[in-house]
Amino acid sequence: MLLCLPSADVSGVDWMVRHGRSLTLAIAVKSAPERLCGKDYYETVTETVLVNATADRIPIATSGIRAVGYLMRHQLRTEGGSSVSQRIITQLVKNQSSDIRLVSERVLWWVFKDPATPSMEDSLIKPLLKSLLDNTKDKNTTVRAQSEHTIVNLLRLRQGEETMQVGLPVCCWYSHMNEISAIKPKSQINLNPFLYFCSPEYYCHSGLGK
Repeated sequence: MLLCLPSADVSGVDWMVRHGRSLTLAIAVKSAPERLCGKDYYETVTETVLVNATADRIPIATSGIRAVGYLMRHQLRTEGGSSVSQRIITQLVKNQSSDIRLVSERVLWWVFKDPATPSMEDSLIKPLLKSLLDNTKDKNTTVRAQSEHTIVNLLRLRQGEETMQVGLPVCCWYSHMNEISAIKPKSQINLNPFLYFCSPEYYCHSGLGK
């Protein structure tokens, strides 16, 4: 199958054919990651998926990003939180169109919605969190709303505070950069509502509310 699925970024090939190839690969990575992502094929699959995710056509890029998410979940479940490639993180935090940002957010939400999936190590979480915080100010309402839902799953806010502690310094830095000078009513917190809801005591004592 890999021999029949060259990169979707091939000049001279109709974009609908390229889309079909990228979609097929994404489905294959989701359905049988243990067969496609073994040591014999891992580099080829990863390279192809990342190229698809940067394609000029949104449908191709969308299926490529979904494949990136399937690959990420497989890596986390089989090798742990430090196994995710830095190239995958870089791809997910790229500043792209609203459509692509929304797909990236939904992919991350899906990857971390299952408590059985291990959390990533701190150095990998922080760039994703910063990107999601940026998206909470996006002009697109759907992107803003999805970014908040994704942050909840990424930091495992429903499973306790362990992973949340990784994100607090990033949230605090982000809040200072945006000159938060006083605690506002919950309905008016427009930057990091999850920070107030999940740890109001920290919010107060850290100086963000002074």
